[in-house]
Amino acid sequence: MRIALIGTGYLGSVVARRLPRGLDLWLFNRHPERAQGLAREVGATASSDLYLAGTADVVLLALPPDAVTPVAEQIGALVPPGAVIVSLATGSLLEEWMGRLPFGPIAVSAKVVGSVVEMELGEPALIFLFSEDLGAATKVAPLLAGLGPVRIGEVEEERTVQAVNLLAAEEAARALLQIRKRLAELGPPGELPEVWEALAAQIGSGCLKAFSRGHVGPFGRKILEKVGMAAGGGQDGHQG
Repeated sequence: MRIALIGTGYLGSVVARRLPRGLDLWLFNRHPERAQGLAREVGATASSDLYLAGTADVVLLALPPDAVTPVAEQIGALVPPGAVIVSLATGSLLEEWMGRLPFGPIAVSAKVVGSVVEMELGEPALIFLFSEDLGAATKVAPLLAGLGPVRIGEVEEERTVQAVNLLAAEEAARALLQIRKRLAELGPPGELPEVWEALAAQIGSGCLKAFSRGHVGPFGRKILEKVGMAAGGGQDGHQG
């Protein structure tokens, strides 16, 4: 199976490293020299000529949201009927670009829910696939399984997944601002404030994962009680 991966930035690089081995993999970047090292690492071919992507069975777009529609439209005119075009952009919805494809290629939207930084360290993401063609989504699922568990959802669910992803990201940003504010008030000793911020953020990230998964020990229970939550419960302090 020939796979074209367009975009070799942070997400594209992680995807390239987690794809199954044995594929005929092509990596595309406007500056192919930037993808040469990655191509050697994963046994792929690097190029900047998108016309070569027209021979792929599956095209993965690891691009910013505003680039998805024009590139998908361009690639859609090149690939053979039945080829699958997959957008990995978190901020792009299937309905926004699917209608711009010519008759023949099949559109799939993949929502990769997880931090690229943590994915690079081996932390699994959660992958949601959305398509009007179940067969196409089923074809894509094993390709992305190296990133983490894959779920094929209804197209109507995509907006909800995107909204939850945005909500969590916004709250994480607010949490970081709060950590910075409280660190400034605490005034930790030393001349490397970024170390203290990194330490606090690392602890906060770990606690959030533990709390959400119900892995709460004595220390965690004290923290949840302090902020008005019971372990496994809501803000009113009651279970369930």
